[in-house]
Amino acid sequence: MISCNNNPAVHSLTKTEKNTSAKESNKIGDTKQQKLSSMLYELAISQDHEYFAKKHDIFLDKDRVRVYIFFEPSVSDPDRKKILKDHGIIIEKSAADLTRGLVPVDHLISLSQEPVIRSIRLPDRLIKTRKTSP
Repeated sequence: MISCNNNPAVHSLTKTEKNTSAKESNKIGDTKQQKLSSMLYELAISQDHEYFAKKHDIFLDKDRVRVYIFFEPSVSDPDRKKILKDHGIIIEKSAADLTRGLVPVDHLISLSQEPVIRSIRLPDRLIKTRKTSP
């Protein structure tokens, strides 16, 4: 253990090093979940999936969430189908490198860690417009 002997320069250096290392560990964690939208990540780690989905107006059916899965364009069709099958995804619609499907919430994080997945996000929602008086 290094003693700083109440030297402010040494003490502030130690604080800076600690802060930097803490920030670096957060950056590493963030990059792991980059492919998964923040709302889907929060859903995946929530204790009560149904409550979280209802609170955030997310479609959930038998603990499956409707998402868009974007694959790397270079992935072959058989590889894409294998990944979808391995994660128990119900395919609703698929074209080229995009699939819309129902993914088990417990598979969201592991699916996002597949190297051929570019991103996973929720479908866009319609925004209701308010009627204005003339």
